[in-house]
Amino acid sequence: MTVGLPAGLLAGIGAWALAGAVAAQSPFQLSSDQYRDRFERERLSRRGPSWLELIEHHGLERVDRAVRVDHLIHQGLCREARELANAEGDRNMALRVRQVCPGDTGIVTPLGRRLRGD
Repeated sequence: MTVGLPAGLLAGIGAWALAGAVAAQSPFQLSSDQYRDRFERERLSRRGPSWLELIEHHGLERVDRAVRVDHLIHQGLCREARELANAEGDRNMALRVRQVCPGDTGIVTPLGRRLRGD
């Protein structure tokens, strides 16, 4: 028995400590369903759009043009890629070509690195 503290105060301290312990544990202890749902949400947010979603959003002509420009860039034909993007009037694509491939410096890898040949 504790001397000097009323029983109501002791009960209040116990309830407060219990509530703090529950609040401290809840973010770290997920049920299996909550964990799976969280994992699925993160996986879906990280995936890129599918070809169908790209075509639906941008249109078939623009997606086809982007593929052709991308192939030209990876073949090292940067000037032709810029000309194709400019001829079609797609300023964003032309800007992207200039950023990825500012000069005719050789073949560009899918990661954007340039391969210099002798």
